[in-house]
Amino acid sequence: MGLPSILAMGLGLLALTPGHVTRMQGLCWRTAEPFSTPEPVGLDALAVGFPAGVPFESQRFSITAVRFGPEATDTKAGMTPSELRAYVRSIFLAAGPGGGPIRRTLLGRPVDGDRFTTAIPRPRLGEIYALPLTSGETVVLGFSMPVEARAEGEALLGEVAASLREAGSADHSCGGGDSRLR
Repeated sequence: MGLPSILAMGLGLLALTPGHVTRMQGLCWRTAEPFSTPEPVGLDALAVGFPAGVPFESQRFSITAVRFGPEATDTKAGMTPSELRAYVRSIFLAAGPGGGPIRRTLLGRPVDGDRFTTAIPRPRLGEIYALPLTSGETVVLGFSMPVEARAEGEALLGEVAASLREAGSADHSCGGGDSRLR
């Protein structure tokens, strides 16, 4: 094999480099730049921030993921997706209602969500979705960004949404172990 072939193979492998994988609450996604390590933010709740390695007040984007067992969404006694979103928006994201409905493709299917704004701890806006998983659990994902970082945050949200998938044990495309509270 000559040098041009070796270089072409090397460039081909470089083009296939998947980026940075983040795993959280049974989900994973890939981004060009890394997020922080998932940190607990409450009962069955984890959050990551962007960019990695900066304090919360300097983050330009964050994702909060709250896991609910099947009993939380049981049709007889459980909460609806809208109620789960409202609960997480209020308790974990310090935001009230008011941004209006939104629909985005997540996990390869259209999912209804809500836009929100909050002034705590600084003016932020975001989106929130309830995602039923094949395990019977539901993960509520809240995407949040400072108002002044809206363009960057929306680009990151699009990157996450495009690559988001369940990180099942048979799926090796996400790599590594699951960051998940149990």
